Amino acid sequence: MVEQMRQRYPHVTFVKVDLDSNSESPARYGVSAVPTFHLFKSGAMAGEVRGANPSGVEDLLRKA
Repeated sequence: MVEQMRQRYPHVTFVKVDLDSNSESPARYGVSAVPTFHLFKSGAMAGEVRGANPSGVEDLLRKA
């Protein structure tokens, strides 16, 4: 799903964070479900989608 979105939204930078090797990220960003998608705009979090929800991620990207 993410690879397809990368192709549809080439102006968006997608980053995958390995929570096993980066234990600070879940607490810092309130991650309580995997997968969780965060949208950052101008350095601030602008939205979140929890769980495998392709349509929710699409909506988040369109709104941004």
